[in-house]
Amino acid sequence: AEFSKLANLIKATSSQTGAMCEYYKVKNLRHLNIDDYTEAVGHLNAKLAKMAKEETDKKAAATNFAEELDDAIQF
Repeated sequence: AEFSKLANLIKATSSQTGAMCEYYKVKNLRHLNIDDYTEAVGHLNAKLAKMAKEETDKKAAATNFAEELDDAIQF
């Protein structure tokens, strides 16, 4: 169950497992000790939150631009 959480975060963030294995000096992420696992989950959760914020900001900017355009065009 723990590894599936890590695997889902890796997929959701489009992270590279090879780079993570190299960083944590393991051949397979299933071999992470609890401290490294906790750190990895924390980093991936932060990355996912940042991605979500960027997407929200992008949508908000598009909405604001559309509203400004509507205000600028006089019909």
